[in-house]
Amino acid sequence: MMNRIASLMATFALLATTTYVASAQEEVHQKKKVKIEIGAGVNVFGPQNRVASLMDRYGYNVTTKSWLTGEDIKSPSTEEMGLTAQLSVSYPISLRGRVGALLNTTRFLEVTGYSATGGYLFIGFSNSYSFAPLYIYEINKALELQAGPSLSIITVKKTSYGGSSGEKYTRLSAGILAGADLLLWNRRVTFGKIGAYYLLNFGNKVGPFTSEGYNTSSSIPASRVTFGYLNLYAAFGVNLF
Repeated sequence: MMNRIASLMATFALLATTTYVASAQEEVHQKKKVKIEIGAGVNVFGPQNRVASLMDRYGYNVTTKSWLTGEDIKSPSTEEMGLTAQLSVSYPISLRGRVGALLNTTRFLEVTGYSATGGYLFIGFSNSYSFAPLYIYEINKALELQAGPSLSIITVKKTSYGGSSGEKYTRLSAGILAGADLLLWNRRVTFGKIGAYYLLNFGNKVGPFTSEGYNTSSSIPASRVTFGYLNLYAAFGVNLF
C-alpha cells in the first residue's frame, strides 16, 4: 500500500512539474512575440478650449441668434471630442519590459467665434500625425504602462462653410506621451485591449487669424498654444512571432 501511495505521489509530482514547466514555457513563448496592433478612439481636453480662450480674449465672444430657431448661440463654441486612429508595434526586451513605437493621426475638429467688428471666425485643427518611441512595462497580466517622447505634425487653419480659406499654419512639435492599457484577452495569436494616454505637445505659435466684417475686421495675433490631449481608445492586436 505504501509503495502504491508513493508511486501515485511521484506520478502526481511529475505531472505537476511537467504542467508547470509547460505553462512557464508557454508564457515565455507568448512573451517572445512581436506585437502589432491597430486602434481607434476619441480625444478630449484638446487644444479647442485653449483656442476658445484666445477668441474670448480678443473679442470673438458675442452672442448671436440662430436664424432657424431664434435661440441664442454663445461664442466661442467648441466641438469637444475628436477622433484618433493609431498603429503600434512592440517587442520584449525583458520578462516584463517591451520597447515599441506608436504612430497616430488625430482630428481635433473646430472652434467658432463671433466678433462685433469681424463677424464669424472658424479655426479648425486638421489631422495631427504623431510618432512616439515607447517603453512598455507590464504590471501584471492585465495591466501595462507606457511612456516615451513624441514628435507631432500639427496643422491649424482658418476655415469657412465653403472649406478652408486664408491663414494656415503647420508646426512640428516635440512632446511626451504617457498612458496605461488594460488587456481584455491575450491569446496565442490575437489580443485586445482598452487604454488611455495623454500626449503633451509643447507650445507652438500659430496665427494671426483675421475675419472680415462689414467694412471692418478683427483678428487674433500670433499666439502660443499647447496641443495636448487625452486619448481614450480600444485596440485589436496580433502576436506575430
